[in-house]
Amino acid sequence: MTNFVKLALAATAMTVAAPAFADDIVVQTKPQMDQWSARVTNELNSALEKAEWHNGASKPGIVQLRFTVDQNGKAEDISVMRSSGNDRTDDNAITAVSLLDSLGDAPVSSVANRTFQANIVFARNDLQKVNFVKELRQSERDRMARGDAEEVILIGG
Repeated sequence: MTNFVKLALAATAMTVAAPAFADDIVVQTKPQMDQWSARVTNELNSALEKAEWHNGASKPGIVQLRFTVDQNGKAEDISVMRSSGNDRTDDNAITAVSLLDSLGDAPVSSVANRTFQANIVFARNDLQKVNFVKELRQSERDRMARGDAEEVILIGG
């Protein structure tokens, strides 16, 4: 199997130009979010390895997923917001997110009413990872500038 640098980085709570009627995301404390972030990051990286073991190696690319969390803390209603352009890579990202168990533990109010977004980078080396991360950050800035921003709990990127 090809050795990939998988980037499912820090999870952070992010409020982005939410509609006026939306509830605010209330983060309990930064240390709590940092601890949860580290746990989810480790869990997602392990889940990506399991997904590739079952489905086959991913191609380099960026996958962005949106989903909600059920009462058991599992991802549901997972949709591809941005495809890598490779079905297997996208499927591996979806499989990995569906394996996460600790999403319901996010230290924010009303987790069940929140939208989560996972930004996942698949790269063959550190240089490719750096370039994909730059591209991802720029595309997120562009999306917010277009007014496509909504309130999400961001995982990665």
